[in-house]
This record gives sequence, C-alpha cells and structure tokens, in this order.
Amino acid sequence: ASLTAEHALQAQAQVTIDRGETKQTFAVIAIREWTGEEPAGTIVTFDDISDLVAAERIAAWADFARRVAHEIKNPLTPIQLSAERIKRKFGPKVGEDSDQLDQMTDVIVRQTNDLRRIVDEFSKFARMPEPDRKHGDLAELMRAAVLLQENGNPHISYVTDIESGPMPVLL
Repeated sequence: ASLTAEHALQAQAQVTIDRGETKQTFAVIAIREWTGEEPAGTIVTFDDISDLVAAERIAAWADFARRVAHEIKNPLTPIQLSAERIKRKFGPKVGEDSDQLDQMTDVIVRQTNDLRRIVDEFSKFARMPEPDRKHGDLAELMRAAVLLQENGNPHISYVTDIESGPMPVLL
C-alpha cells in the first residue's frame, strides 16, 4: 500500500484462483480516497489477466526452446568437421580398414545433419508467429468490450469515458 499525492491509499496484488482444471489470474487494485481526514470511498478493480499470464508463460517456453536449440546446434558443426578431418587424415593410413573408417565417419556426418534438421524444426516450432497488424478503431473496440461485459452481467454497471469519435490505431 502507498500514499499518493492525491491523498489516496492504493494496494495491488495478483491473485490466482484454482477452479479445478483451470486457473484464473486477476490483477486486483484497491484505491481508498480521502477527503481531509475522512475516507471518501474505495474503488476495487479486478482485471482478468489469465490470457496475459498464459501468453507470458508461452513466450518464456519459446525463449527457453530457442536457447536449448542454439546450445544443441553449436557443437554440431565442429563434430561434423572433426569426423571429416579424421576421414581425410587417417583414411589412407588405416589401409584395409579405410572402408570401415569411411562408414563410421559417414554415420557421424549423417547423424549430425539429421540432428541439425531436427533442431531447426524445433526452433521454427518455438518461434512465436508474427503479429497480424491492421488498422482499427480503438474507441469502437473499447465500446464493444464494455457492451460485451454489460451483457454478461446485468447486475454490474460500467462507467466509461471513451471519446465519441474514432481513435484510429494500428492493432
């Protein structure tokens, strides 16, 4: 809780409610305003941030997957180059076993290439898709969201201060 210049006490918290198979996360903010020595009123807001928390978790896993893929991919080129050098340098020196050396080093090269392809696919899978940006009207979007909430619960009234004209933005 903190005392602001407007003489209001504010507290905020993140609350997670476990509903069996699903969890809902809310950002809760409570503001108590004062007029002189007397409390003037309290405003409590609950914002469902479940989707935001889920998106953050997905982004964290995607970042982790990219890092793992990078760490796996790093040694693949040196492994492949070392196998090719062994083949070139020691192939002529092993005599009758050179065919066997060729087969073994070919397996190393082939497997490193296969692993590189798997890591590349894993990296592609972990990438978040590019956002689909388009021009829109933020005021209309906010009005529609409020209307949807009002229709969802007739026992709650909403007070909004949204400009009457359009608010063009890139969404």
